Amino acid sequence: MRQLLRGIAAATALSLAPLTAVAVTAAPAHAAATVNTTVTLASDITKIGFYGDYFSITAEVDATNDPDGYTTPFVGSAYLQRQAPGSSTWTTVGTDTDPSFSYFPDYDTFRGNALFRVYYTGGTYHAGESDERTYPASVSDTVRIRTARNIDGTDVSKGRTVRVRTVVKPKFGGKKVLVQKKRSGGFRTIKKVRTNRQGVAVVSVSGSRRGIRYRLVAPGDRNFVASTLTFTARVY
Repeated sequence: MRQLLRGIAAATALSLAPLTAVAVTAAPAHAAATVNTTVTLASDITKIGFYGDYFSITAEVDATNDPDGYTTPFVGSAYLQRQAPGSSTWTTVGTDTDPSFSYFPDYDTFRGNALFRVYYTGGTYHAGESDERTYPASVSDTVRIRTARNIDGTDVSKGRTVRVRTVVKPKFGGKKVLVQKKRSGGFRTIKKVRTNRQGVAVVSVSGSRRGIRYRLVAPGDRNFVASTLTFTARVY
């Protein structure tokens, strides 16, 4: 009886042992990767406008060889940078912390001629102990933005003398407005009128019953392109 009990105990002990051994291994993690980045400006940027008009630049930052197929970076910021005429320095005028689609509402009006670009800072993204991505800094192509001064005119005629009060802003005080008359082949300058300190001038021209076409031109400089105001002088 004692031998039989010992045999049952041994069989019970053996039955508790695992029948097979299963090896469990973790899935391999991606090693550190350097992901190429490119910055592309939007194709619909308005490249010329009047001073103070709405202005917008958008850009995309793309990742081109991510090991998991992601197409945008996970870290970094995009800076809108401006280079003034005659300068070699880029000044940051807008920031977006989501570089995948960068929009800069804090710089939203035409303010003068300049070059613009979008600079991506790059950075390193960590997703665990052995999974990280490094994004190099990159910069977009440059785009040239041109700004025209605002030129307005008001009819202040008296009798048969045609007079136009014109205001040119900004920064046109003490400068000359070109008065041009329409002739065959185009407009020709007939005189120049200097503005006062506020950029205001009164221009007198001759008119006719059929009307004579004139054009006022505020010449451009390195900060602004030329602005024009066209009108017809009629007398009755």
